[in-house]
Amino acid sequence: MGGTMKQPGELNAQTISAFMPGLSVDNVIFGFHDNQLKVLLLEAPDRKNWMLPGGFVLKDESVDAAAEHVLFNRTGLKKVYLRQFGVFGDPDRSREHLTKEMMRSMHFGPELSDWLLQRFITIGYYALVEFNKVKPVPDQLSVSCAWFDTDKLPQLIFDHKEIIKAH
Repeated sequence: MGGTMKQPGELNAQTISAFMPGLSVDNVIFGFHDNQLKVLLLEAPDRKNWMLPGGFVLKDESVDAAAEHVLFNRTGLKKVYLRQFGVFGDPDRSREHLTKEMMRSMHFGPELSDWLLQRFITIGYYALVEFNKVKPVPDQLSVSCAWFDTDKLPQLIFDHKEIIKAH
């Protein structure tokens, strides 16, 4: 398998066992141009929340490889230098009601409930790119992707604001 499975669109009862339970990666992609610093976010299908390009780690891949393929699968960006900067494991980071809301908006079926509702620890990665030289494209689970000023962030899911601010 080794990173060939798209995420998270192919997440279903048959493919879930390929992923490490309780472990994810979240990518903070900072963009700069003309003294501006922005962060790349994906718009959730509920059109109320935004999120970092994140996803799950396959059992047979390194977390660094997972960060790269998650970034590509969620945004189309490749050959971006990612650096690990932190681990986020607050027990409240994936609150059940928020996870259920996201599951509904992303059309994940009830067969994934037990797996998705477990506690998740995420590994944060960051990158710095010139935002006018990259063209991110949202995945099938995102409505859009956009660059936001780091001091004017929209409503974010889970602890994604804290992850952005940690770097």
